[in-house]
Amino acid sequence: MNGLTMDGAGQRSAGWVAWVAGLMLVFAPLVRGANRPLALLALELLALLLLAGAVARPVFVERLSRPLLLALAMVVAVPLLQLAPLPFEFGVTLPGHGAYAVAQLEAGAAPEWLALSTVPYLTEQALWALLPPLAVFLVVVGLDDTQVRRLVMVFVAVAVFQAVMGLMQYGAGPESALRFGYESSGDSAIGTYANRGHLAGLLLMALPIGLALLASTIFSLDESASRRQRRGGALHRLKALVGGEGEMNRTAVYAAVCVALLLGIVFARSRTGIAVGMVGVVLSAVVLMRNFGAGFATRMVGAVSAFGVALAVAVGLAPVFARFAQDATADARWPILDATLEAASAFFPFGSGMGTFPAVIRAFHPAEIGGEAYINHAHNDFAEWWMEGGVPALGLMLALAAIYLLRWRAVWAVRNWRPLHMMQVGAGLGVLLIVLFGLTDYNLRIPANAMYFAFLAAVFFHPGEPERERRRGERRRAAVAEPVAAQATAHPVVSPQTRAVDAGMGAGRNPFAD
Repeated sequence: MNGLTMDGAGQRSAGWVAWVAGLMLVFAPLVRGANRPLALLALELLALLLLAGAVARPVFVERLSRPLLLALAMVVAVPLLQLAPLPFEFGVTLPGHGAYAVAQLEAGAAPEWLALSTVPYLTEQALWALLPPLAVFLVVVGLDDTQVRRLVMVFVAVAVFQAVMGLMQYGAGPESALRFGYESSGDSAIGTYANRGHLAGLLLMALPIGLALLASTIFSLDESASRRQRRGGALHRLKALVGGEGEMNRTAVYAAVCVALLLGIVFARSRTGIAVGMVGVVLSAVVLMRNFGAGFATRMVGAVSAFGVALAVAVGLAPVFARFAQDATADARWPILDATLEAASAFFPFGSGMGTFPAVIRAFHPAEIGGEAYINHAHNDFAEWWMEGGVPALGLMLALAAIYLLRWRAVWAVRNWRPLHMMQVGAGLGVLLIVLFGLTDYNLRIPANAMYFAFLAAVFFHPGEPERERRRGERRRAAVAEPVAAQATAHPVVSPQTRAVDAGMGAGRNPFAD
């Protein structure tokens, strides 16, 4: 068995891990984005099952490049190394660690060992939290095309469910029972998350996939339509939609999906979410031009966006505009960011330890924010990783960014509208959008969204249909070449000179000289 062909046992293994991955995709956001202990524990236990399946069938080793495998190993190695015991005398000399060592001595504890992490148990929790995204990534990369497509549809369905729930919450008001006790979110749509930004993050990841699938379906419909269907024009297409013809049905469904995702982003009322959503719509149009042409992509994305805006206006945009009327410079994010960078400088170059931000930032609490305020995250994923991981984390972020850009070169070289390829295009854009959102939020610190990010990355890095077709072609050519080679061996081509020699004309004579 190899990465492209599976025996019966391999197919059964791939089947059950795909089911477990699908279960994780559905369950992850239901309890505040799995940002609660029991929900996160359930995800981690399911992730252990997935990792067992990945180890039993390590297809990901063949399908991923060596640099990416090395980067994944470093993702796990950074927190592990931060937990490694160091002699106390050496640990106290590490930048930023001296105050923690002194505090332990004053408390009567004189440990023989210290770690790079200032709060080791928080780093251990961060290490365990890596299990779900890592397991989903490794397993999905190893699945076949059909299973990947099905899981993408599950992901899109989850996003649409969250968007529709958010719209219901918005319509029912801040006292709605649909908020499940989170009335403090006001008029914003939150879905089953605890924060409007986290719902917006999920919808941003799904929006490019919805647009890509809509474009693929419309283009496939146009290409497969007969001349008679084309002569029918809009009337025929309306009849096809009412009559339930497959392609037209899918077109309507994907259009509704895109509109629901756009409305969910708008009524989540996250300013950065809306801004990044606009960037996502533009980028989707630009990328789709590669496959479908500028006119088609612009008209399709423009039509969906215009319809979404029209519905948003009909529902009521006054609360959304009120969010943008607030002074962005007065946001607490900016003093928190300054404090984070100050802490990063104090712990340079090794960092304070992954997951230690809430404990460490107390010593750098911004004066502009009341002392009673609890700061759980930096609202900037990159600054937080820089503070916690130091130079190793920075190098890892740069390496992953380079690998991502190189993968785009391969995806960009393919021009077709097959579903899996379009899903990969949308997944690549979804990864980019959530990374951009990370400049002012902490979506990748929410277990559900971190797992969805890993899932989209796995779809993006999946070998996909073109590579599979190329390899199948090579196998077919090899299969054809083998019988030809066998026939040549059984019946070798003999030159006239050799035949003459074999007939007894003498090894030393030239048969053509007679």
